[in-house]
Amino acid sequence: MGHAAKVECPFWFLDTYCLVLAVIGKRGYAMRQNTVSGAWPRRATGLTGSDGSEYGIDLGFGNGESGNRASIGSRNITTSMRTETLAILCSPREHAALELETNGTVNGEAQQFLVNHQHGLKFPIQDGIPLFVEPHQITGINNRFRKIYDRWAPFYDLLSRVGLYVLGVSELKLRKKFIETLEINPGDRVLATSVGTGSDLPFLPHDCNYYGLDLSSGMLKVCRKKMRKLDASAELFLGQAEHLPFKNDSFDVVYQMGGINFFSDQERAIHEMIRVARNGSKIVIMDETEKVARTLEHIPGINAWFRHQRRPIIPPKTLIPAGMEQVMYQELYNGQAWYLSFRKPL
Repeated sequence: MGHAAKVECPFWFLDTYCLVLAVIGKRGYAMRQNTVSGAWPRRATGLTGSDGSEYGIDLGFGNGESGNRASIGSRNITTSMRTETLAILCSPREHAALELETNGTVNGEAQQFLVNHQHGLKFPIQDGIPLFVEPHQITGINNRFRKIYDRWAPFYDLLSRVGLYVLGVSELKLRKKFIETLEINPGDRVLATSVGTGSDLPFLPHDCNYYGLDLSSGMLKVCRKKMRKLDASAELFLGQAEHLPFKNDSFDVVYQMGGINFFSDQERAIHEMIRVARNGSKIVIMDETEKVARTLEHIPGINAWFRHQRRPIIPPKTLIPAGMEQVMYQELYNGQAWYLSFRKPL
């Protein structure tokens, strides 16, 4: 996929980065102060989980008129679900079939759920995004990094560009080339198991059906804004890559670009990618190497991902189960990224 090249970065860009760090610092302080005073965070009302507990995914900021609840996406986004999407969804742990159900209203808004009455399962849909994970189910390193991604989500794209600039890599060229390696065909159903802020959207073919899952509600919120700006189409889901809410053999392409280094259970996530992929599908995984982690852990803001990382970054080559075909591993950009691809057998 090429080698690192020096990327020109204007001074205003770095000035903006420094300003963002200052804003984040003040915001973090305000978060802590409001938490002490009881003003933040506020929980979403009327959303109950599969065990009857209230969901705490939807966060608000402040009180009174200035404290409008910060939901995923905007209020004018339709919550209707395509028949094709409903047909491939299942509960993430039991893999039980789900059906769409409207159950009452909250503040004048219809409450929609994905349910399976036989198993007593009920997953809320908030602003068109099904919530397949409850806060108490997010444990270990996943929980730590979910909080990091939620906090930095509004500034993540800037942080990513700065980090790649430091490494001498063009993000635009990197993502364009990466998407090309996915070999997406017209009409393909494509799944990103960590969609993040949707930075791949500009490079995806317009004639594919794109599905994105992420553990961070903050990242999904940014992704929805980006979708509106780009007039892009995608189905988004809140969930864990280790427990995908999709039926077996549902996707033509499955990929994970970044983030898997920080998964609680990498092996399970890879097995889930294989499970939901159709026979013959290409599966691609890419992330940074230990070399990059050691470089970025000294950069303010970006070091939030690396400064307390005790588990060494080891590409999961040995976690690919036997029987997979066309297995390929390589290191890119002067050893700054690892790339792993393979196919599920026909």
